[in-house]
Amino acid sequence: MRRKKKPLKAEDAPVHDKSTCLVCQNEQEFEIPDHLMKQLTMGNVVFFAGAGVSTETRVVIPWTFYEEIHKALGMPQEDKPAFPKLMSLYCKRPDGRRELLERLRARLSYIRSFPELYGRATRFHRELSTLFYVDTYFTTNWDDYFEQECAATPFVNADDFAFWNTRGRKVFKLHGSVSNFGSVVVTDGDYLRTRRQLERGTLGAVLKLMLATKTIIYAGYSFADYDFLTIHRYISRELKQVTPAAYIVSLDRSAEARFRGLGLTPIFTDAAHFVRVLKQHLETDGHSLPDSRFDAIPAVFAQAKVEHGRLDDAFDVRKYPQVVYCAAYQDGLMHAFGRILSGLHSGQYSHQCELARQLTKYESIRAENLRAGRHVDVAYIEGYMNGLFYLVAGDEERAHLPFYFVYGIPDQLVTIAQYKNALRTSGNSHKGATALAKRIVREKLGPGDVLHHTPFLTWKAESE
Repeated sequence: MRRKKKPLKAEDAPVHDKSTCLVCQNEQEFEIPDHLMKQLTMGNVVFFAGAGVSTETRVVIPWTFYEEIHKALGMPQEDKPAFPKLMSLYCKRPDGRRELLERLRARLSYIRSFPELYGRATRFHRELSTLFYVDTYFTTNWDDYFEQECAATPFVNADDFAFWNTRGRKVFKLHGSVSNFGSVVVTDGDYLRTRRQLERGTLGAVLKLMLATKTIIYAGYSFADYDFLTIHRYISRELKQVTPAAYIVSLDRSAEARFRGLGLTPIFTDAAHFVRVLKQHLETDGHSLPDSRFDAIPAVFAQAKVEHGRLDDAFDVRKYPQVVYCAAYQDGLMHAFGRILSGLHSGQYSHQCELARQLTKYESIRAENLRAGRHVDVAYIEGYMNGLFYLVAGDEERAHLPFYFVYGIPDQLVTIAQYKNALRTSGNSHKGATALAKRIVREKLGPGDVLHHTPFLTWKAESE
């Protein structure tokens, strides 16, 4: 028989030792240059991301892709050719390029199959996703983490670059993407072809145009990184006197003199930690919404679903037609929460000005629908707006989020008991809305139909 364990107490919990944690020990303190903060808030910062903020850090997999291929070739430990040279040697084997790309895909698939590994590989991207001031990324990585975690549109081939000035986030994949094997830059020949495209093609022209007035932050590169040295030398050569200010986030303090010799200002810390601290400094600017404001959304979304079920169980809509408005309101509330969660990584909901703009827009739409007598849509918009407002509301306001709604009264109805009382005493407070609700129930709701407002401003009944 197994002995029962004593319940753990708070004081029994192990103390987290940052000095021994593989991740936390790299979160070193640093100062943010005033110039960098100014450029950031002006929207003049772009990130160049290398493998060190993705799959090639040893906290994800203990060996790098380079080491994997080096071992597969059976090369002596002291023989360490440059990355593209090593890959070229592998590709000279029979069917070598296909096998190399399959190894790469298997490595990325393995990481994705374990949430723990995927979480470590995307720490930087997830932190970056809510930094709305930055909407342009460059990467030499082949993974799709910027697309998945930052809602960035990938630009991979020459044809893509014709649309570089479209709105929204963009990631320029300088060395291709695992989603398109033909685009992957890995061998000496691939690197040579890419260099020629930079010098003569659309990619190089776009790159020079974009960077002429931008501040660059390199992250995930070391001084010995072949990709980093190639790209930085290209930028410095092509832009010459107008070379933008550039920073590099690195853990290699021994390379400080060499970084500065390249005209780079080094910041020594973990890249994800660097972005997190940037955001903390921005939280008082009146524009940036702290990431912590999103923590309660999943729970309140789940609670809205629970209350929606209670409404459906408690009322026969044919006996209480006004329930159509509460159902539409709750749909609006849930749709707002669902959209916030799905769009969290796009950064749009981290911008308080953007939230204010959306609320102003929906207030105008609400007024228009009210004038037109589209009362069900008005109720839906009320719910959607309350969902958006929840993001910026204080804790006291959040505690009184209304889950229920009676058309025509201003009361904040949090519980179903409050709703029942309000429905009994004020159910006919708006005669036009009451008449419309009765007509909807009589003419639109058939046997088996349920009340549901789709994410469009046209109400209809849906069959189960």
